[in-house]
Amino acid sequence: MKVLDGINAVTDVKKLNIEELDRLSSEIRQEILDVTLKNGGHLASNLGIVETTVALYKTFDFSKDKLIFDVGHQCYPYKLLSGLQCSLYLQPNQHILFQLESHLLGQPRNLL
Repeated sequence: MKVLDGINAVTDVKKLNIEELDRLSSEIRQEILDVTLKNGGHLASNLGIVETTVALYKTFDFSKDKLIFDVGHQCYPYKLLSGLQCSLYLQPNQHILFQLESHLLGQPRNLL
């Protein structure tokens, strides 16, 4: 089973050991690569922020703490960990919030 598949709440990352955190980072990078190479999107900026995002999740409690990205190009790892991954796979011009397939958006969308 993939470590990423077991992340369902903001607290799930806190339970992981160092090896699982490393696997999680690898899985996130692979997911971003697979989808953006197929559908387009911001690749390098998201790959560069994976470990930082995982470390932030391990350290902070985002059910209480706030995280602001200065550019939206770095939000894909956050969305994969936060339960907002549905917004990464929405088809262009689709307004249904919980569609879990199709395209990784070239630009992030705030669905909340």
